Amino acid sequence: MLGPCQRPDGHAGPVLVVEVLFPSNPTETWINVQTCTITPSVQEVIVFHTASVRADLLRRREDREWPDNPEPVLEGDLVLQCNGLRTLPRDFDCNPPLHPGTAA
Repeated sequence: MLGPCQRPDGHAGPVLVVEVLFPSNPTETWINVQTCTITPSVQEVIVFHTASVRADLLRRREDREWPDNPEPVLEGDLVLQCNGLRTLPRDFDCNPPLHPGTAA
């Protein structure tokens, strides 16, 4: 389990939001992402795709604004600034086999 992300100003509030994008609910997921960006404490939003090995990363800029589009992470490291987590998108398999040795 990850330790808590801390805000630079020391106040409480979420700084990281993780969403999972299923092919059946893309509109709902992106509405949730937009809603999360309204929360002043949120610094990063990650959207993991279930239909492909991909993550989309939104990171609040130094001017406190959000980028117009997420940064796709298809390969290489996914690095979170809020806690220094460094991982690969394939490590977050949203479609693991139901039973060991079987396909999903």
